[in-house]
Amino acid sequence: MTIVNRRTHIAKRGHRQEVIEMLKGEEGGPYVSRVFTAHYGPFDLAVLEVEFADLAAMESGWNAWFASERAAKFMPRWVEITEPGGSNEVWQITAQSAGGNARFVNRRTFQARQGQLNALIELLSTGANHMPYIPPFRISHSLFGPGSLAVLEIEFPEITGHNEFWDAFRDAPETPAVIERFNQLIEPQWTNEIWRLH
Repeated sequence: MTIVNRRTHIAKRGHRQEVIEMLKGEEGGPYVSRVFTAHYGPFDLAVLEVEFADLAAMESGWNAWFASERAAKFMPRWVEITEPGGSNEVWQITAQSAGGNARFVNRRTFQARQGQLNALIELLSTGANHMPYIPPFRISHSLFGPGSLAVLEIEFPEITGHNEFWDAFRDAPETPAVIERFNQLIEPQWTNEIWRLH
């Protein structure tokens, strides 16, 4: 079970670039991580995602980092340039394809109808199989908080790839049946975000 710890931070005015650079400076080591900012959305947010094998690895990884000399040097400046608040989420990856040279991620979050989470994840995994090209993607579901949330993340090297893929998906003759089934599985509210990778 691979999990993703997604931490959203709020930069103080004029410090977003420094927040990004500090997060990027902590990448590497034994963990896969990514840093995002909103391409469309709030300008003051920076997101760090770190992959762990499981919850125990996540807890021990963060405990080791916070006890390290690096953290002791990092945290005083971090507190100066970030606002209180943000979020700390844990997601379990249920399906993914090999990544590429992504610069943008289209993140769509869905609330499954009661008892339909597994069916929704299956449809998200296979719903575009009729397409000649499927960009790199990742599907995950929430481990904490609302238990029926699923996320589809699709990666694109350029923002134009987002429009090209979704236009082609919409125009494919098989898509109406996929959308009809999809609408049976989800609640009406969902989010559609585009994030820039750094």
